[in-house]
Amino acid sequence: MIHRVPSGARQPVEPELVLGAPAGEWAYRSACWSLDGSALFALAQHVGESGTDFLAKHTVVVSVPAAGLPAASAPAPEEARQVDYTESESLVPYGSESVLACARVRGTGELHRIGADGTVDVLSAGPRFIHGAAASGGTIVVSHISEDSPGECSVLETGGVRRLTDFAA
Repeated sequence: MIHRVPSGARQPVEPELVLGAPAGEWAYRSACWSLDGSALFALAQHVGESGTDFLAKHTVVVSVPAAGLPAASAPAPEEARQVDYTESESLVPYGSESVLACARVRGTGELHRIGADGTVDVLSAGPRFIHGAAASGGTIVVSHISEDSPGECSVLETGGVRRLTDFAA
């Protein structure tokens, strides 16, 4: 469940439930707002009616329009459940209405941009495992491993990455 605590209160306040429900079938974590504030994104995992059926379940990225909050659940279309975002520790706001997330795909770690409308753009794929990202303006920096390095930092560019480090030297 995702909660918020109102700021500026002069006395202690109770956290407000924003997304999820105590007896819900989905567990939510790592929430963030789109940069324009129009949508709340979160990582979600289906835990079933018992709340404990979480083994080998994919983690998906979901979004809820700000006007639709608080919400007991967020829609997770079937096609969104085909990609596993378990490797994402957090979501990175990018552009006005999207986030960046690391996806586990056939033994690699891809970087995806997920829009508030559910569209997914693959920003980086190939023989590397991206396990972290940061963004500022239109620039995306990633941390990744590859067959020739145990870890590097690179700038994502059209057609690939430009290494900023050379830790494997």
